[in-house]
Amino acid sequence: MENKDYLKLLLDIVEKARIKLLKEEPGTNEILGYNIKGDTTRGFDKTTEDYLMNEIRKIYKNITFMAEEAGVVEEGDDVYIIIDPCDGSSNFSRGIGLSAIAIAVAPSPYFGEVEIAIVKDIVSGKTYHAIKGEGAYLDDVRLALSSIVVLSEAIVGIDLDFPNKSDLDKVIPLLRGAKKIRKIGSNSLELSYVSSGGYDAFVDVRSTLSAENFASAKLIIEEAGGLISDDKGNPIEGEIDLTNKQNLVAAGNSVLHEKILEILQ
Repeated sequence: MENKDYLKLLLDIVEKARIKLLKEEPGTNEILGYNIKGDTTRGFDKTTEDYLMNEIRKIYKNITFMAEEAGVVEEGDDVYIIIDPCDGSSNFSRGIGLSAIAIAVAPSPYFGEVEIAIVKDIVSGKTYHAIKGEGAYLDDVRLALSSIVVLSEAIVGIDLDFPNKSDLDKVIPLLRGAKKIRKIGSNSLELSYVSSGGYDAFVDVRSTLSAENFASAKLIIEEAGGLISDDKGNPIEGEIDLTNKQNLVAAGNSVLHEKILEILQ
């Protein structure tokens, strides 16, 4: 099968997972334990991830899963599937309708090798998706980026959940300079907003993000023609490792991207 055939099957699996997840009743706070990053694993995180992995096994063979809750599950090395079953699980657990299912597919465990990406808004059902070299889409509509190049006219998403609150100083110039600030608590979803022009840019400099939070949205942004780098302007590349922590700056165009990088230095 070609990537477009796998994408179609994966979109169906993710939609079914979304429906099942919505039946898990947002507002439940059952904590089962902690994942590889030390974050809490809730019941709906595990059941959704288990469902996704079991269904994906029906279309791919010899898989290595790199999943937020289960960690690295090696069943072969023909394909690598990166999964975040509920990005924004704190939102979901409190009944806040801003969370996403994120999946990325690669033939080897490197960011540059990701070929298929899906980010699905759990509540609305809207789906961002991309195939490497074939563009990025929101449902059936090709994505269009923002052309705003002036920070004072820009809507910028900034993750403000710094483990050390004194580190908020890093983003105060952005808070002062941007026209509007957004913070919703689902990184893959907020990055996807950059790909569709909903956000002009997104910044996360907490040194806490791991690959399952952004691997899918990274391809979607790049296929839409946007830019995503670390906070020094370096490309995000190399081997995918769920224990590595990442800073991100994404923007719809190079002018705004460069201006934000300058402010962060």
